This record gives sequence, structure tokens and C-alpha cells, in this order.
Amino acid sequence: MNNVCNTLIAMNLSSFAFNLFSVLSADLTDDKSNILISPYSIASALSLVLAGATDGSQCQQELQSVLNVNSHEDIAELTKNLTNTSVLTSANGIWSRNLNESYIATVKDKHDAEANAMPDTYAPIDAYITEKTNGLITKMLEGPIDPLTVAVLVNAVHFKSDWTIKFDENLTVPGTFTALNGKEEQAMFMRAKHQMNVAENVGLLNGASIVQLDYGPVAVDARGMQTEDAEFASFFILPSKKGNDGINDVTESLAALSSTGTGEQPFDKVLENMRNAKVDLSLPRFKMSYGVSSMVNALKAVGINECFNDGTLAKMSDDPNVHLDEFLHKAVVEVTEEGTEAAAASVGIVMTRAMPRPPIVLSFDRSFIMLIMHMPSKTPLFVGRMDNPDLMF
Repeated sequence: MNNVCNTLIAMNLSSFAFNLFSVLSADLTDDKSNILISPYSIASALSLVLAGATDGSQCQQELQSVLNVNSHEDIAELTKNLTNTSVLTSANGIWSRNLNESYIATVKDKHDAEANAMPDTYAPIDAYITEKTNGLITKMLEGPIDPLTVAVLVNAVHFKSDWTIKFDENLTVPGTFTALNGKEEQAMFMRAKHQMNVAENVGLLNGASIVQLDYGPVAVDARGMQTEDAEFASFFILPSKKGNDGINDVTESLAALSSTGTGEQPFDKVLENMRNAKVDLSLPRFKMSYGVSSMVNALKAVGINECFNDGTLAKMSDDPNVHLDEFLHKAVVEVTEEGTEAAAASVGIVMTRAMPRPPIVLSFDRSFIMLIMHMPSKTPLFVGRMDNPDLMF
């Protein structure tokens, strides 16, 4: 547990998460108001891009700065720490053609990536994503693959865990949920009344309230109080105001926390406001999906620009026209009385500007000339016409 926390703090991945979330929130419309992303999955796929970035390039510097890492290996180390239980799984895959063997060896060795030759269609890649997300992410990639595509970089994440204290299904009651646009919908509200970590009127969140729900079994004392921290938890934040203004206040607050430049984990400041108290909680049972969405504009908005230009991925390919062309993301979540299941997939599509020249085919299956030459003096040592040589010896 301590190792996980130390790695997270050192990387400060929540800064990337909240800034990206804020950018996506700013582009929402009334008919498209849901957001669900896995910053960890996105960072994992971007780490495969970082592994191929030209040393000392602006692309490399931007990725390291935005993700707050020193190397792509930092993400790989984070993955080892996060996936040491069955609760969270993370899988990397790369499908490619004409890439440097050293790059493929790096992502296989450091990121445990499954490496395959580029297929004609996305079908096998989509099947891989579906398998690694326990069937939750389907039809993310379809159709033929553009011949100019040289690599498809994939991360797939799956999370499933029961609540530490499950909701009693007998207490679930119907109620009304009001969307941002004022539309009222019927919902089934899960109810619980017990000790939880909670904070009301949090100044850092523009007056919002926040409650923590833990996952998995944890040690308790004779009074039923937790004596250790859960490894995974959900946080539900209720804005102080209804409607768009309230949600925007929280989103902007999270982004502001991320821009302090202190190197601390921004969310730690919020956690310091929480205390253990008895809470009467009503939470709707829900499920939601987001995407497939392009993340290109959002990634550019948070500072990742250069990787989408030519000449930035020299460790990945000798082709100077290779560049990150598209970045796609899809996520789903389902919250019930039992717990939570969520999955996400991130796909980076790397392309070139023109078809690489095919290899020159030379088959010496007919008469040919052979020279053996001393190169410094250009002296022909042997000259031969191989018209009918002895081929079986």
C-alpha cells in the first residue's frame, strides 16, 4: 500500500487527470453532458508513445511534463504497483509494421506489451480490447486499417470490486434524479447509513461536499471501525449549487488544485478536509458509457502537441514522416449495491505521410557476375561469371 501511494505522489498523475477532465468539461453541450475517462489508461497508452519519442525532442519533453514522469518506465512501474491484485488489470498491445525492432523490444520488456504484426482490419485489435475489458468495451475499432498506419498502440483497463460495506438491496428505493438540463428521470437510489469519510462545504471544491466509499475487505477492530486504509476507493462529489454552475465550480476547482506547481498530489489537499462521521447516503444505481471519442484536441489543450507532427518518434521508426495521428478513448462504468465494474481502452494510431518504398527484390536465380575486391585500392581480386556453377556441394 505504501509503495503504491509513494509512486502516485511522485508521479502526480492526478494533475494530468483533472486538467484533461477540465478541458473535456469545457466542451460539453446540453445534449452531450456526460464524461467518463480513465486518465491512467490514457497515460499508459501515451507511455508507449513516449517510449518511441526522439531523445531530447519537444515531443518527449511535453509528454514527460504533462504526465509528470521522467521516463516511460515510470508508468510501467506504476502499473506493476497498481495491478498486484485481481481488482485492477491493465494490458498493453502493439500492432505494427516497419518499426524499429529496438522499440518493439522495449515495449515488450518494459510495458509487458503484446506485439503483433499489423492486420488488414481492426477486427483482431478490437477483439483484444473486448477480451481485456471483460467484454465491457466493444466495437471500439472497426473497418480496414489505412495502409499508411504503421502502429496501433493500445491500453485496456478493467476494474471490478465489491464495496467494503455493500448497500442493502432491501433499502434501495425509487426516486427522482435531476439532470443538468433540469430533466427529471426515475432512478433507484441505494441507501446506507454508517460511518464514512466525508467533508461538507469544502472550500477547495467551491463549497461542494464529498464522501468516500471503500472497495474490498479491510481489517476492522472490535467496534467495527476500519484499522487500515482501503487500497481502492470511490469519491462522490456533490456541488454546492445545482445545474451547470455547480458542476463547473467543482471542475474548475480540481483543475486549479492541479496547477499549483508544488509537486504534491493535488487531491491530498481535499482528503485533508475529510473526517470519519455517520452519513445517511442516497446514491443512484447507475451505469454510463463514454466514447469512442477522439482525445487529440484535449491532449493538445493540456500541452501535448509536438507528437502529432513529423520527425518526433525516431526511436519508434526511422521514417521521418511517422507521427501520432489519432488518439481514441472509450470508458464504461456500472455502480450497483454490490460494488463497481469499470473498463476503459485507449488507442494511439501512428501513421506516416506516404507509403514506404517496398524492399528491392533481388533473386539470384539465374546467371550472375561476382566480384571480390580490395576496397582501399579498388583492386579486383576475383571476377567471375556464374553461369552454371556447382550448386550442390
